[in-house]
Amino acid sequence: MSNGRPSRFITFEGIDHSGKSTQAKQLKRSLDQEGIRCIVTAEPGGSGQLGVEIRRLMMDSNIKRDELTAALMFNADRHEHVRNIIKPTLANGTWVICDRFYDSTMAYQGAGGMVDSAILEQLTAIVCEGMKPDLTILMHNTLREQRGGGARLDYYEQEHKSFEQRVSDYFLEAAKRESDRFVVVEEAGTIERVGERIFAEVKKRFLTPDS
Repeated sequence: MSNGRPSRFITFEGIDHSGKSTQAKQLKRSLDQEGIRCIVTAEPGGSGQLGVEIRRLMMDSNIKRDELTAALMFNADRHEHVRNIIKPTLANGTWVICDRFYDSTMAYQGAGGMVDSAILEQLTAIVCEGMKPDLTILMHNTLREQRGGGARLDYYEQEHKSFEQRVSDYFLEAAKRESDRFVVVEEAGTIERVGERIFAEVKKRFLTPDS
């Protein structure tokens, strides 16, 4: 427990360059100011050296592979992440903020890559061992960051626009299905203003006397 409150698992989701990573760090700063112990981690790659290598392979635009293969690789990283980082950290009373979790696999390999959702759901059940986020913040067309000219695109950034649209649509559908878990952040604004709105939601859910 942190400050007498149970630890929480908060994930950020959305298409690439939607501001997820920036807002995950912003939320940590806000929680730090409240005296809440927390870490920021990410997928793929958060599980340690194995995850770093998986991320390198999966993001390499020169390596072509089937989307089911990608799903298996991402879930291998997730299993290590859950077992070695997320669960122990939460058990220690520290909050975990994660940039991407299983919703990303359902969106990118499922909706985007057309892998059977039943297969992905089975994989999720195995590797996550029943773990679900307490809150998922979906960054939808908010603070969409653009890479500078000449920057090399990774594997998923090279996909066709229709792929990205399917991914975006899936995230919104998931948010509707699990409206108690998701918060959709749609309004544009400065990094600080968007961060304030996100933190207000976190405070309302987890830091008020009745939460």
